Amino acid sequence: MTHTNARLTDRLIKPADAAHALGISRTSLWRLQRAGDLRPVHPTPNSTRFRESDIAAMVAGKQVAA
Repeated sequence: MTHTNARLTDRLIKPADAAHALGISRTSLWRLQRAGDLRPVHPTPNSTRFRESDIAAMVAGKQVAA
């Protein structure tokens, strides 16, 4: 599976779950987003999700590609 295909099939997780996986607060999660270190996905205009692979990469200490 190529990197592009992995992104298309990647599971989207809620901000609270992403923050919990990273061991940070939701406020810190938004700071990462604002700094450009973590890119959100907006499946609908009023919802925000994060790619599970991006969160896993951050947990592993890898820089997330923007």
